[in-house]
Amino acid sequence: MSNLPLPRGWRTVELGEISLPKQWPTISQENLAPQGYKVYGANGVIGYYHKFTHKDVAVAITCRGSTCGEINLTEPMSYITGNAMALDNLDNKSTTPQYIAYFLKRDGLRACITGSAQPQIIGSALKNVSITLPPLPEQVAICGILNTLDTTIRKTEAIIEKLKQIKQGLLRDLLTRGIAANGELRPPYEQAPHLYKESPLGWIPKEWEVVPLENCVSSLITYGIVQAGPHIEDGIPYIRTGDMAGNRLDRSQMLCTSYRIAQAFQRSEVRTGEIVCAIRATVGKVLEVPPELDGANLTQGTARIAPKSEINNKYLLWAIRSEAVVQEIQLEIKGTTFAEITLAKLREISIPLPRHKQEQDKIASQMESCEHRIYEESTHLNKLRMQKSALMDDLLTGRVRVTPLLQQDKPHD
Repeated sequence: MSNLPLPRGWRTVELGEISLPKQWPTISQENLAPQGYKVYGANGVIGYYHKFTHKDVAVAITCRGSTCGEINLTEPMSYITGNAMALDNLDNKSTTPQYIAYFLKRDGLRACITGSAQPQIIGSALKNVSITLPPLPEQVAICGILNTLDTTIRKTEAIIEKLKQIKQGLLRDLLTRGIAANGELRPPYEQAPHLYKESPLGWIPKEWEVVPLENCVSSLITYGIVQAGPHIEDGIPYIRTGDMAGNRLDRSQMLCTSYRIAQAFQRSEVRTGEIVCAIRATVGKVLEVPPELDGANLTQGTARIAPKSEINNKYLLWAIRSEAVVQEIQLEIKGTTFAEITLAKLREISIPLPRHKQEQDKIASQMESCEHRIYEESTHLNKLRMQKSALMDDLLTGRVRVTPLLQQDKPHD
């Protein structure tokens, strides 16, 4: 909580003074129904039931398990099962469920959680949680601002999910049907079988071929440094499988090796636009080398794929991500506790390849356009989340007041 003095009219109370933390009987999985009243448990909505415990909106707090401390605002007519605790008998003259939910999400409930193997929260711990309450009209105004931002966040999340679905469909169509001379997708095989031929990857356009990955590269596909040694500040960065967790390679998070060690592994030195492939852990994941990593190196868990000049590097990136190629890679993975693919098998992976580079360029352009839109929306979403976090810090501590908004809402004489 903030150490700033409270604004005039604000007060601090314990949660037990304005509510009664209470658990309701647990509904077993087999007793949940496909429809009815929503049931809130350890993971938010977990199903439906024919009864409800709360007629109005309520605050539900997960009180055990890995999501212990999560806070949900329920819909009216909901059942809060025993894995979550409800804040019942909330004093609606001094506060609202919405405000309490926002306040608890900002400060968190980590101090209330006990146990490591089996985390849990008990009602007596919740009762002692301190809550800062502004006057009720100010609480309502604060919630209105945060609700508006939450709505925008949800809409942006929905846009991103829709774009991801579009991307998967586009990738499937472009890597099986390609783009005809008229700039449109070829009709599917079912509608125009004469445009296709059989291949190890299924039906592909007649103008395409299937080649091993090693035929698409200008140098031998190889892994990198065996022993990178201790981190050297301002040394040569090297890309590990752990650096490939996101959608882009991030230079700022990477370890560096010495120039001497990097020099001994010049074969795995990567250049801008080349492709890095994970051959361990997240086997088959591929990312493009950005300009800031030009001259970086790899480890034993990653491999360098340097496309030939006559092959569009972004096309090759998306081809490796296509469903048929991913499935082939999965079939070649060995090991259960330590998954990996050998370089020999990686080099043999079949790649669908349009003979004309112009078609590769068009396919790559469409995929990159879709990916860029997702990136823009994701960046916008991150900004919204940061804005919300900052607003919660400001509004819920009184550092920034909503009083001017309340003054605007007052009727004029």
